Amino acid sequence: MRTLVTIAYNQPVLQSKLVKVRGPRAYEDVKVLRSMGLVSASSNGQTKELSTTAKFAEQFGIGTNSKAAIRKWIEENSSKSSSAGDAEEEDTAPEDKNDAS
Repeated sequence: MRTLVTIAYNQPVLQSKLVKVRGPRAYEDVKVLRSMGLVSASSNGQTKELSTTAKFAEQFGIGTNSKAAIRKWIEENSSKSSSAGDAEEEDTAPEDKNDAS
């Protein structure tokens, strides 16, 4: 999922740059994402240029495959996710202290 978000947020992105950021596992991730129809690839020299597809936007309910709309959606959803993670940590912290007693 992180590879998909990285592609979506930075698109179009060169696969060679993606691998530098995400590591060699990105090659397999891209293969899977392409087979799912969520990412498209076009040749760019010795590497590929990666972008999300209309299916990506449809599957995640974004409405359009524009770079600006996708970035906005990612930013909104990552902040919700961070807030939920913070709330979970706050909820579990007291239990952890009680377990240690």
